Amino acid sequence: MFDRVAYVEFITASGEMKRLEGIDVKFSISKYMGVVMNEATIEIYNLAKEDVEYLTTFTSQFIAYDKRKRIRIFGGYKDTSVGLLFDGDIVEALPTTPPDIVLRCKAMTGHYGNSTIISKSIIQPITVKDLLKQMPEWTGKDVNDFSTTDRKIDGFYYTGASTQLIGQINNIPDITCFEDDGVITVVDSKNPNINKEIRKISKSSGMIEIPQPDALGIKVKMLLDPDIRLGQTIEVESSAIPACNGQYWIYEFTHRGHLRGSEFYTEISARRK
Repeated sequence: MFDRVAYVEFITASGEMKRLEGIDVKFSISKYMGVVMNEATIEIYNLAKEDVEYLTTFTSQFIAYDKRKRIRIFGGYKDTSVGLLFDGDIVEALPTTPPDIVLRCKAMTGHYGNSTIISKSIIQPITVKDLLKQMPEWTGKDVNDFSTTDRKIDGFYYTGASTQLIGQINNIPDITCFEDDGVITVVDSKNPNINKEIRKISKSSGMIEIPQPDALGIKVKMLLDPDIRLGQTIEVESSAIPACNGQYWIYEFTHRGHLRGSEFYTEISARRK
């Protein structure tokens, strides 16, 4: 079995970064394609007293609430693949009471953007491609556009939180827009394709238990994979349930990990291609 790796980085309101590694951490990270923001919960055990005070003081939502506070969670396996699992805004970071102090954090993608109001209007016809090219200036975030649409719209009007702009973009037919770790991604709604590589999932590649068919496609559980992405194509191979074999695209997944516990896997929900 590969040696597990998990660590976190806190970025305070002043921009100072503190990395915590070599300690026990537990996390659950859920990512969604669409307007629902990604979310994470994390528990950090056995911190030094000064670390608890530092992190609680500068990352609690009750202190300097109007200042952005972020957390980045990394995970994977030593000597194989360690990657960024989550990058988002801290909603809460508070310790439990002694004697066993645990720092419990909650975070969401784009939470800080809910308090940033923007107003944009385009009165002339514009292609969706040209509209998307303006989003980095509007939102302050990079945009990865994997869509193939040639649609033209009559105009575009929006006033509201910068985070909710994604919902307005999703009203345009044929495309789906979502934010993942600070980057806005746009794909074709019916056949997303964020890269040409197809991730094969089978017992030999780390699939746990058997795939579960559902109304939309399939649910499959595998060893934690930091390289899994929303909109990615997977190919499932199961000798136990051959009817589930085939290609799907990921619309939702959850990383669950506990560095010194039993959990360290990724649960995927995907639609049949």
